Amino acid sequence: MDGGGEEYNPLARPFVHTPLVQVAATAALFGAEIATAYMLHRRHHDNMGRAVLVVGTTVNGLGAASSFKHRVANW
Repeated sequence: MDGGGEEYNPLARPFVHTPLVQVAATAALFGAEIATAYMLHRRHHDNMGRAVLVVGTTVNGLGAASSFKHRVANW
């Protein structure tokens, strides 16, 4: 972001203007994914809990790949 990059996630775009906020937003999202998976596990919906973690990991990986593909030249 500091090098002229752009946030492609429309939900995160208003919030991630500094690296500290990016780290906090990522940690909050990861924590929410883990909490959701844990609550589903406690209610014996183990497959749904695993699906939450797999989908979250996949979406984060695709986001990272997209960011790498559209990176700024001085990155």
